Amino acid sequence: MVRRMSHGARAALFAPLDQTGRVEAVTRRLVDAITLGLLADAEQLPAETDLAAQLGVSTVTVREALVALRQLGLVETRRGRGGGSFVRAPADSPVAPWRERLRAVSLSDLRDVGDQYSAIAGAAAKLAAERSSAEDLAAWSWPPRTSATPPGRPPPGLSGTSISRWRPPPSPLG
Repeated sequence: MVRRMSHGARAALFAPLDQTGRVEAVTRRLVDAITLGLLADAEQLPAETDLAAQLGVSTVTVREALVALRQLGLVETRRGRGGGSFVRAPADSPVAPWRERLRAVSLSDLRDVGDQYSAIAGAAAKLAAERSSAEDLAAWSWPPRTSATPPGRPPPGLSGTSISRWRPPPSPLG
């Protein structure tokens, strides 16, 4: 089963890079995408010129990054008709490399990342709430209903105080 990533994730993956350490940055970005499963096994990468243009780097930089990926066993390059660079997802668990990378990060840096995430998540929730319409809200109900739950009845698993606070979702018919 091939998992496709969203347009936003793909756009972030192929966004232009800054000027420092371009080969390492391209390599790191593609290694991360492959080990996280954002790029599926046997998926063909864009052509070198296209990938270079998407990332805002030279084709030489992309070629050097692909050499590093081949050495890591994460990419296979085929020549000729139907050729190109193809993802080779690692057979082992992607957890170990991430654990090592996490150990290399200081506690202070982790706190900073957590603070940034909280600020972004909070701002995103606020914007979603401000921009939601009545139709958006009608589509959501908590706790989630199942087809086995009769209308107007609390979903299974609620008890005590949860049931006393539960209200059926508004009828879409008004």
